[in-house]
Amino acid sequence: MTLIASLAASAWQDVRTGSLLGSLVGSSVLRDLARLGSGALLAQLILAGSAPLILRLYEPGDFGLYTLVYGLVMLLSSFGSCRIERLIVSVPNRITAVRLLASIFCIGAAAAVLLCCALMAFHLLAGRAFPQWHDQLPLLWPVPFAVLVQLTASGLRYHAIRMQRFTAVATARVTRPVVFVVGSTGVALLWPQAGGHGAPVLLASQIAGDLLALLIQFRSNGRAAWLALLRPRFWQSLGVTRRYTRMLGAMTASQILGDLCQQMTVWTATFAFGAAQAGLYVLAFTIVSVPSVILAAPLGDVLFQRLSRRHAEREPLAPLVIRSTLILAATAAAPFTALVVLGPRLLPLLFGPQWAGASHSIEVLAVAAYLFCVTTPAANVLVIAQAHRFIVLRQVLQVLAVLLCAAAAGFGLVSYAGWLAMLVAGRSLVYLLEFTVSCILASTDHET
Repeated sequence: MTLIASLAASAWQDVRTGSLLGSLVGSSVLRDLARLGSGALLAQLILAGSAPLILRLYEPGDFGLYTLVYGLVMLLSSFGSCRIERLIVSVPNRITAVRLLASIFCIGAAAAVLLCCALMAFHLLAGRAFPQWHDQLPLLWPVPFAVLVQLTASGLRYHAIRMQRFTAVATARVTRPVVFVVGSTGVALLWPQAGGHGAPVLLASQIAGDLLALLIQFRSNGRAAWLALLRPRFWQSLGVTRRYTRMLGAMTASQILGDLCQQMTVWTATFAFGAAQAGLYVLAFTIVSVPSVILAAPLGDVLFQRLSRRHAEREPLAPLVIRSTLILAATAAAPFTALVVLGPRLLPLLFGPQWAGASHSIEVLAVAAYLFCVTTPAANVLVIAQAHRFIVLRQVLQVLAVLLCAAAAGFGLVSYAGWLAMLVAGRSLVYLLEFTVSCILASTDHET
C-alpha cells in the first residue's frame, strides 16, 4: 500500500506540473485512444441520430422480436467463447495467441452446427406440439450463422488489438451501425410493402453489419487470421486453451454473475416499485453508461494491449495504471458533471415530461457510474495477472449487495430513493476494492 501511495503521489505531482499531460501529447497511447474513442463516439451518434427515423418506420412488435432474437445471439456468443478472446491479448507468445484465435474459430463452427441441429429438431417439435411457435421459427434460422459471425469477430477484434491495429477496430465499430441503419431504413423506404416483415429486415441488417465488420478485422489481422483459418490444428489449439481452463472458468462465471446482477436490479425495481419506476431506472442507467462506452472502453482496450506487453517484458505495470486512471478521472469528470447538472433540465425536453422522474436516478447513479468508468481500465490487471479468484469474488460481492438491496426493498424497509442509494453505495465499494486489488497486483506483478 505504501508503494501505491508513493506512485499515486508521483503521478499527481506530474499532473500538477503538466509533465504527465505533456508526455501523453503526441504519444502512441493518445493516438490509439483517439482512434478507438472517435469510433465509439461516432457509432453512438449514428445510432442516436437514426433512432427517430427507424422508430417511425417499424412497429414496436418488430423491435420486440428483433431484440429477442439478437439478444439470444449475443448471449450464446458471449457464453460460447468462454472469454477466450480476452486471453489473446494477454498471452506473451504470438503462436499461443494464434492458437487461441483458432480455438474461437473452431468453437464458432461447432456452435453453428449444433444450433442448426437444435433448430431442425425444434422445427419438428414445434410443428406438432407447439403450433403457436411455428410461425416465428423462420426468424431463428439466421441465429447459427449470426453466432458464428459474432464469435469469429470477437476473436479477430482482440487479436487486432494485440497487433495494435486500432484503426481497423474503430472502422469495424462504425461499420456495424452504418450498415444496420442503411439496410433497415433503405428496405423500409424502398419496399413499403415490408409491413409484417420488420423483424427479419432489422435482423438481416444487423447481421450484415456484423459480417462486414468481421471482414474488415480479418483483413487487418493478415497472416495470423489466415493461419488460424486454414490451419486450425484443432487438438493443438484445444490443448493450448486447456492450459487456461481455470482462468476461462473464472471469467465466464464472472460474466454470468454480472449479467445476473443487471437483471436482478431491474426485477427488484419492477416488483418492488412498479414497472414505471423500473422504466425510469433503466433510462437513467442507460444515460449514465454513455461516458463509459466512449471513454473507459477505448482506454481499457489500449491499456490492455500496453499492459500485456509490459507484463511479458517484466516491466512494472503500476505507473501506467495509476497515471492513466488519474487522466481518465480528470477527463470523465466533465461529462458526468454535465449529466448531473443538465440532466433534470434536458430530460423533459428530449424525452417528454413523463420521463422527468428519471432525473433523481441519474444524479445518484452517476456516482457509481463515474467510479466504474474511472476504475474499469485498471481492472485489466486482474486478467493479465490471472487473478481468477478475485475475478469471481468481485462479482459475488456485487450479487450479495444487490440481494441485500432487493431484500430491503421487497420487505418495504426502504423507499425507491433508499434502495437506489444502497445500490450505488454497494457498487461503489466493490469498484474501489477492485481498483485497490488491481493496483496491488500491478505494483507486485513484475517482481513475481
